Amino acid sequence: MSFQAIIYLPNQIDAHLDLVGTDIVKNLKNIAYALMLSLLLPLSADADLINILNLRADAADGTLDGFAITGSLTNNTYTFSFSQTGDLDSGTIDDTLSFDLIYEAYTGSIFSGGDVSLGTQIAPRTVNQNWVVNGFAAGDTLSLRIANVSYTDGEGDGTIAFNGFQAITPTNWSGNTPAGDIDYYVGLADATTITGDPNFDADLLTANGTSTSLFFTGSNGPARVQNVDFQFETVAVPEPASIMLFGLALSGLALRRRV
Repeated sequence: MSFQAIIYLPNQIDAHLDLVGTDIVKNLKNIAYALMLSLLLPLSADADLINILNLRADAADGTLDGFAITGSLTNNTYTFSFSQTGDLDSGTIDDTLSFDLIYEAYTGSIFSGGDVSLGTQIAPRTVNQNWVVNGFAAGDTLSLRIANVSYTDGEGDGTIAFNGFQAITPTNWSGNTPAGDIDYYVGLADATTITGDPNFDADLLTANGTSTSLFFTGSNGPARVQNVDFQFETVAVPEPASIMLFGLALSGLALRRRV
């Protein structure tokens, strides 16, 4: 018996060492896997939002939310040009954003089968700071469009995207008395119908999404449209070193699954 014990003792030790070694390797792999995942955290930086709120048709005093604004009317098209230089992405170097808001108006638009057919284009008006067409009666359409977006990121590692028209404030008053509920169509094809009281904020993001073009048609009136809100969003682009670390992390995940 003692002879057999002497013979099998080395095998038992080897088996025990193999078991311990396997556990160590597994633990090391788990630790490495956790470290690789931690490298991915910097890639999930929060985006920064740039809001333009309560824009009125006369552009107020020429500035809004840090933007300098100039306007011009050419061939029935009114163009507001926006520009701002400053820290727009919570970075350390100033950024520059410029864009145009193109404002057009149509009268005699027709709503049929869920679609709006634009009427005759006329010169938009900016009376008493309101966005108006022809008094904004039934069949009048406001067209707002974002164009010529230019963004320079100070750190050189980001881009920008239009995040949609957020809200618009229509009103329906006769003197100081509400003139009744109002209905609007948002969009052209498969237009969304919005119904509200004489003074409400229309949720344009729900109806119009992040489209850079907004068509807003009155189905009854007269009415006025006052404030318009819209938004941009900065998007961080990972640096080459971060992309390399991301690839290493994915490689580690693949190796772990294989083992």
